[in-house]
Amino acid sequence: MRPKTPRKCGRRPTRTAPCFVASRRSAGGRSAPTASRSRECLAFRAWVSGRPPKKSRTPSTTACRSNTWSSAPRSMPPFRGSTVTKPQRRQDAAGAEPEATSSTMHTQYEIGVIGAGNAAEGIIHGVLRNSVLLDDRVIASSPSEARRKLFAERFGIAVTADNRHVVRESYILLLAVKPQIYRDVVAEFADLVRDDHLIVSIMAGVSTAALESCFPGVKARVVRVMPNLASHVGAGMAGVHPGRHASEADLLRAQRIFDAGGKSVYIDDEALMDAVTAVSGTGPAYYYFFTEALIAAAQRVGLSPQYAELLAKQTALGAARMMLESGEPPDALREKVTSPGGTTAAAIESMRNSRVFEHIVDAVAAAFERSRELGR
Repeated sequence: MRPKTPRKCGRRPTRTAPCFVASRRSAGGRSAPTASRSRECLAFRAWVSGRPPKKSRTPSTTACRSNTWSSAPRSMPPFRGSTVTKPQRRQDAAGAEPEATSSTMHTQYEIGVIGAGNAAEGIIHGVLRNSVLLDDRVIASSPSEARRKLFAERFGIAVTADNRHVVRESYILLLAVKPQIYRDVVAEFADLVRDDHLIVSIMAGVSTAALESCFPGVKARVVRVMPNLASHVGAGMAGVHPGRHASEADLLRAQRIFDAGGKSVYIDDEALMDAVTAVSGTGPAYYYFFTEALIAAAQRVGLSPQYAELLAKQTALGAARMMLESGEPPDALREKVTSPGGTTAAAIESMRNSRVFEHIVDAVAAAFERSRELGR
């Protein structure tokens, strides 16, 4: 056997222990879980193991619930008391630029919804899902107990049947009632509206001037919006037009609400808001109607109801995505599917003979005229 080589006698290099500050202790005798103590523990373990300390995951600041808009893009103004300057500002009839207003209101809620219907449901869903506002900063009113219960259970927001309470305690008023009854509803709380309020209307056909006239003695800041039902799934489309007293910041705040549920576009000429209503506001119903017919036709040629519905809906989704993502116009995409003498050509020819194209144009024109009638 080979003799063992004698080991050299020596000591490991001495490491100086870090200085630890005594942690505060709670009344029960246990150390309080402070951020400094967490860092001390990491440093101590690193000293024992000889490895460099890991970075602490303890945040330097404590997150808190804020009463202002969260995750605000840099291009957006703070929620209140701010103005935004654009290269070209809107001017009134005299050529003067509108003065910026500074809000002095101290309200419990940022958004107060008057009329908790399907349209308002989609809007609030987008606002809360994208953390534009916290649920404790939104309140909704409705005469229907069932709708109040739905909003409270689904969104966790405050609900009430008292419209006046909503107006007193809210900064933005989202008017989402039927246009046929809006004058009676607004008359309930018109005396409570002040210059500080921002009034966002999604009522079809009701002009900003008509709504401003409901608040005599007040320069009501009104923004007219026409959204659609697809905001429920984050794919909505809205046209936005500011009234004569609304500032640029008011316009951006309104757009931010509706961008949370899809997209929005600025409409310079209010007369075109009726066209927006007829195309995108009512538009989802046109696609639903066509899909209904496609499902019925699929069953007529032998498909089961389940397969008919699946095929029709998925085809609608695929066609919509192709139009949005390919960058090609609809007629070019249609021609790609249509082979001469093929099945698609036979279907298109049948629809042309039945004047389906013209009927769709007439339907949009009917919606446009009805929107104008509602505003008279």
